[in-house]
Amino acid sequence: MRCYRNFSLFYICLAFILNTNQSAAYSQSTNVSFDKVTIKDGLSQSTVNSIIQDKHGFMWFATYGGLNKYDGYSFTVYQNDESDSTSIGNNNSELLFEDKDGFIWIVNNGNDGLERFNPASGKFQRIRHDANDPNSISSNTLHHVFQDSKDNIWVIADNTLNLVIKDKDAEAKVRFKRYPTPGYNITRVFEDSKGNLLLIGSRLYYFDRDKETFTPSISIPADRIISYVEDKNGDIILGSFAQGVIKLEWDRSSSSYRLGDNSQINPTPTNRCTVVLDDFGNLWIGTETRGLFRYNPETGEMRNFLPDRLDPKALSDGIIYSLHIDRSGVLWVGTFSQGLNKADLYQKQFSHFSSIPGVVNSMSGNTISGISSNNSDELWVGTRDGEGINRFVLNGNKEPKVYHYLNDPKDPNNILAISCLSLLQRRNGDVWIGSQGFVSKMTPERAGSGRSPRVTRYQMEGWTFNLFEDSRGTLWGGTWGAGLWRFDEDTQEFVFFANNPEDKSSLCDNIVWALGEDKYGNLWVGGHSNGLSILPKGELSKSEPKFVNFYYQEDDKYSLSNNTINSIHCDSSGAMWLATGRGLNKLVDGNKELENLNENSSLKFEKYFKEDGLPINGILGIVEDKAGNLWMSSTKGITRLDVADTTFTNFSEDDGLQGDEFRENAYFINPDGRMFFGGTNGFNAFSPEDIKPNPFLPEVVLTDIQVSNVLLRPGQEVNGEVIITKPIHMTSAISLSHKNNMIVLDFAGLHYAKPSSIKYAYYLEDFEEDWNYTDRRTATYTNLDPGTYTFWVKATNNDGIWNDKAISLTIEVRPPWWATVWFRLLVIAVIAAGVFRFISYKTKQLKENQRILELKVKEATDKVNAQNSKLREAQGKLTSIMDDVKNQLGKASEELLDAANQQASTAEELSASMEEITGEMAENAGNMHRMLDTVKHVEAESEESVRIVSNTLKSINNISESIDFVAEFARMTNLLSLNAAIEAARAGEHGRSFAVVAGQVKKLADQSSEVALNIQKLSQQGQLLSKEANDKIVQLNKTMTEMVSDISEVNQSIQVQSVEANNVNSAIMQMSGYINNTSVLAEKLDAAINSLSVEESN
Repeated sequence: MRCYRNFSLFYICLAFILNTNQSAAYSQSTNVSFDKVTIKDGLSQSTVNSIIQDKHGFMWFATYGGLNKYDGYSFTVYQNDESDSTSIGNNNSELLFEDKDGFIWIVNNGNDGLERFNPASGKFQRIRHDANDPNSISSNTLHHVFQDSKDNIWVIADNTLNLVIKDKDAEAKVRFKRYPTPGYNITRVFEDSKGNLLLIGSRLYYFDRDKETFTPSISIPADRIISYVEDKNGDIILGSFAQGVIKLEWDRSSSSYRLGDNSQINPTPTNRCTVVLDDFGNLWIGTETRGLFRYNPETGEMRNFLPDRLDPKALSDGIIYSLHIDRSGVLWVGTFSQGLNKADLYQKQFSHFSSIPGVVNSMSGNTISGISSNNSDELWVGTRDGEGINRFVLNGNKEPKVYHYLNDPKDPNNILAISCLSLLQRRNGDVWIGSQGFVSKMTPERAGSGRSPRVTRYQMEGWTFNLFEDSRGTLWGGTWGAGLWRFDEDTQEFVFFANNPEDKSSLCDNIVWALGEDKYGNLWVGGHSNGLSILPKGELSKSEPKFVNFYYQEDDKYSLSNNTINSIHCDSSGAMWLATGRGLNKLVDGNKELENLNENSSLKFEKYFKEDGLPINGILGIVEDKAGNLWMSSTKGITRLDVADTTFTNFSEDDGLQGDEFRENAYFINPDGRMFFGGTNGFNAFSPEDIKPNPFLPEVVLTDIQVSNVLLRPGQEVNGEVIITKPIHMTSAISLSHKNNMIVLDFAGLHYAKPSSIKYAYYLEDFEEDWNYTDRRTATYTNLDPGTYTFWVKATNNDGIWNDKAISLTIEVRPPWWATVWFRLLVIAVIAAGVFRFISYKTKQLKENQRILELKVKEATDKVNAQNSKLREAQGKLTSIMDDVKNQLGKASEELLDAANQQASTAEELSASMEEITGEMAENAGNMHRMLDTVKHVEAESEESVRIVSNTLKSINNISESIDFVAEFARMTNLLSLNAAIEAARAGEHGRSFAVVAGQVKKLADQSSEVALNIQKLSQQGQLLSKEANDKIVQLNKTMTEMVSDISEVNQSIQVQSVEANNVNSAIMQMSGYINNTSVLAEKLDAAINSLSVEESN
């Protein structure tokens, strides 16, 4: 049986590989691979009797070990607890149903009644027959629960149709209205698309809900119906307990059902069967002993899926008890002993072909080392594990056939011991095989002719790992250790090119890992570990060509990203792509360097790495589809690069690939655009346009909540408060005290095709600014400040498509009582009351003070009036006295003003005299300064003549004495000025003493003049003596230096005299100011006297 299944699978896969098909927008997957969910994953028991998906997206499974809820990652199991009357009443669950209000109905196995589960409260209501209650369920032996389009819930019990009586109280005891059925073995109730309520058993009945009557219809050749579906034609397909599949056709002419032809859809007529329809119209049939069947009504094909211990993706059990297709397009298969199997019906259409033990017409090996073809009707595949070459051919009837070559031990040309390392079918049809120490050329015979191919074997230096035919038809080969070879068709010889360390224009690496050609005809040679060589088109036919080499350079961001070149591809636009040991490289040839490539050319490469979207940095093979997108293989699956927007999509074994590990050289695209990638477990074939993303978006839910490290359940208290009263996925808002401000939220995207590929994004509004993108399903927040937040979360499906409709949870963190608004308002109110009382008290006190003040003001007013009378009497007397004073002061003021004027005139004359003295002293100071300069000059020249310098010193001393007299003169002048200031202050006898002072000042000025004449004579004498000593002045240098010092002191003394003279002048100017002020005061005094009067006061 297994061989039959595998052989059929081989034909199906091969037909897909080699035939062109027209696919719909979302075509059904040709391959079906099953993932397993068992007790190891948390399932409570291995027999799965019923499967449903609730309105939130959770999967529910009825088993003989309790009720199971599944979110794609973990299970929640509900089992009987004898101490809890709200727990499930029976662990042997037979059938599940969800009504429109979200209640889960559970039919128990045997005669143990019915359960209704309220997901909001987490409580079960046990529904049992009560002989004393006519509104109880009619029997404990139950078969089915169904809700019609009018929201009526119907329950089938033994020979009775039970209608649930509606009650607004969700927790109220469920009551029923009974309708005894006219027939036996009624096990299912169903409303068809025409609005008929059907009762299905060994006979079909119509139930009129308005008249409450039954109408019998056709007999059904089965004792017990356990499943049903209605197809797009309105026909009903029934699964029976022991009679296989039965079809009821809708007769439009009679508007009734009739038995239809079930021969094509009943593979096991004496078997238990359960049925379900997928979105493509396929009928899936689960049987009790023959596994799973899929019937395609368009083609009439019936395919059987059976367990296969050698195939981990095969069905795990041939006994099928339940089937269900969820909203993400996943088929769930409940088995008798192996738990659950699930298959993505929208799985990528990667056909997988591998060696099948015992089947001659299949692959000879699984490790693929080369794939090639020059037409769409056949495919050549080489294997690395010493099993020869495989040729896939379609005959005239489009039936696939596999031919094996070079695997016969008797054939001297076999490659059994040396394996195929590379494979190429040239444009002339010859197939070249590179192997260990040999290269073989095989000219194939006509397929099916019974002849043998013509094989030519060439002994080869090195192992040929790569074969390439350029645009000119020249065959090139890359070897391990022997460099590059070119095949000469005329001489049938190989010309080798190897690396020469002393020649920079030689081949870069003797291990050639990849070959390719650009649009200008240059040959590209990729090394295993030493970079890239390009052979310009003008060098291709030369015996000693010059290569242009390029390497990875750490300090050059435009260099190659790695020196290992695994694949070279020139795309339809002429761009060159390199698959390297570290990243994908694209040549940026804006300056058209390749057109005239030479040793001075510089190439720039763009690089793409894992962080840009690749599954791994090491890329092995590159092919291009008709849309211009690149498909790449690696040791982490297959990747598609959308060149338009530079986005990567990665595919793995979970998507139907032969495995995650692919091999070098094992990539190819045939003339029809179908792609082939080989790995360690056979090869995959697919049409790129058929690889479409899953169209279903995930339903996102919150699955758990922890507060203060406590996992919450509805009604549970944490730190004295109940936070949720319903499961978290049914809760829209929570409120937390400030003590419970640490929260952990778990979530899940309920998309079951490949949950491990789902990505998540979440953020807490008013706490975070942007989304957090992650693979994890948990968000943690600690120490949340009081306030209101909104938690948002969204997810992708298994193909990375986001469901942008995020779900939310409002989170309120309440402040402590002392930080609440009400407490703050209370504090404000208390403060306001206190302020009011204080103001009231102060107001009362002010009023009392005002009354007392008014009394005091009245008393003071009376006293003032009495005093006014006395003042008026004194006013008269004062007026007379003031008139006499006014006359006498007027005279004194006039005399003072005259004296002040005379003193001002005298001060001006004295100031003028002091200015002259100051000028003369300044002139003397200037002369002294010039003499100092002259003496210094003499000092520079006087190095002799000690005698003359001594005489000169005596003259200078005399000059000093005269200058001392001048200083004494200045002192006396200063004293006189001081006396003058004192006299001016006294202003006695109208300032007559100022004349005497002026005379003294004049006399002192004359004496200063005489002193100046003496100084002049002494200076002349000093000059004569200085001339006499001119010849010997050098000897007197030391003494002259001392003289210069003395003259400097004299000069400073003169400057001090000048400053003192200026001070005298300033004092005189100040004295003049005082005199002027005296004049002004005299004038003001006169004015004040004239204004003196005594006014009458009120």
